[in-house]
This record gives sequence, C-alpha cells and structure tokens, in this order.
Amino acid sequence: MGAGPQVRAAHVRSPVPDPTPRSQGYSGCAALLTGAETNLPVGIAMGQVTITAESQSGYTIEALSMSGGRYAITRAGATSTRTCTPPERGGCRGGRW
Repeated sequence: MGAGPQVRAAHVRSPVPDPTPRSQGYSGCAALLTGAETNLPVGIAMGQVTITAESQSGYTIEALSMSGGRYAITRAGATSTRTCTPPERGGCRGGRW
C-alpha cells in the first residue's frame, strides 16, 4: 500500500534542519541522510527514501513504494508541496497526498 512511503517521506523531512544565514542552506543535506539518523531504509530502490534535490532554499525528498508509487515532499523557501505518482493509486489523489 502507499501509506508506508508517505510516512517515510514525512519522517525524513523532520530531521532536515532549517538553514542558518551563514550556512549553505540545504545543499549537502543528502550526504547526511542515513538510516541511523532516520531509522528508515535509505536509497533509491522500492521501499526506500532519499533526497533527490537540494539547494540553498529547498530540497525534494522521495519515497518509493513496493508497488512502484512515488511520493515526494518538495520544499521551496517556506512552502512545502506533497506530490505523488501514479495518481489515484495507493493514497495518491490527483497527484497529491
């Protein structure tokens, strides 16, 4: 089912720190993502979660379900968006979750 990857993506989001004015923002946060830090399976295979994009002002976290669904949280500045594919399957409604 899709709920597993949704929970994993949301769980990874919490340890991603807000940048300080003197830091590099979120750049480099993917290197810090470990299973020990999140207690989640980290990687790009089904059932795992990873950070797929990072920049000064944001990031994208993706979790892939065992059935192939993809759930993402994208943060750009102060705005977060939750998207998913394929729509209308595994908790993905209209491309959002």
